[in-house]
Amino acid sequence: MRARFARHLLVAASLSRRGIASMGGTMIEVERKFAPPDLVQLARRVEELGGKRVSEASFTDVYFDTPDCALTRRDIWLRRRDDEWELKLPV
Repeated sequence: MRARFARHLLVAASLSRRGIASMGGTMIEVERKFAPPDLVQLARRVEELGGKRVSEASFTDVYFDTPDCALTRRDIWLRRRDDEWELKLPV
């Protein structure tokens, strides 16, 4: 299986009580996604190279879009992750 890559600009925005976006902080995230063929083999190889799992995280995402999926069709993602709003834009 070929690796699938995605690159996005992640803009951290928070909404005030009036719903106005304020750019409290901006960060750039380069996201690469891939599907390893064998997770056990991957974990073993990472350990052989001196790597180890240092933490595990779980979170809840809620995605928002228009009824006709206008954002998704443009590779734009508006989500609320736990208590933070995030807008991901293609670069």
